[in-house]
Amino acid sequence: MTIAPERPTRLVMTTTPRPIREGRLTLAALPAAISCAELFVSYELQRWNLPPERIEYAASLAVELVTNAVKTTGITEPHPLYSEVYDSLKLLGVRLLLFSRSLVIEVWDSSPESPIPPRAQVRWNYYVPPPGGKVVWVELPLTAPRALDDTVNLPPVLPKRQPKHETGATDRGHERPEHSAPGARGIAGTRTRR
Repeated sequence: MTIAPERPTRLVMTTTPRPIREGRLTLAALPAAISCAELFVSYELQRWNLPPERIEYAASLAVELVTNAVKTTGITEPHPLYSEVYDSLKLLGVRLLLFSRSLVIEVWDSSPESPIPPRAQVRWNYYVPPPGGKVVWVELPLTAPRALDDTVNLPPVLPKRQPKHETGATDRGHERPEHSAPGARGIAGTRTRR
């Protein structure tokens, strides 16, 4: 009698980490996509209040990933003919995922070839999505989490209002004309009787 080996139990995460913020951009796989992706990453990360040094580093990684995607799937000639573009135009996508302690940059292209590893020493990998092609991702750790939302820290106690002065000065610092004494006007600008 042979005993079948136990099936390995599959560990399933009960909570999938959800990004705090997400940004996407789809581009034609042309040389112009490189600078467009750099601008997109810089703009989004500035909006998300990331430190400037992280923004610059993330933008340079996005440039590298998009350059590799254009080389493998797109048209690399700087001034292609319309017929070349029309017949073989492919797309690529850039996606930014901001988590509490890291930023993930994903670049999708339609090429099935293995990706070129990034030159920077970052955590990276790739996967094949259901429609085909590949998604190359890099993960950047965020050193100290800054205020990643749009809230403003208010003082614990709001300041008290100062009482209005009944002298000749108004709230704006202008003096009142001599003919309009305080209390000379009533409701809705009508004169009151004395």
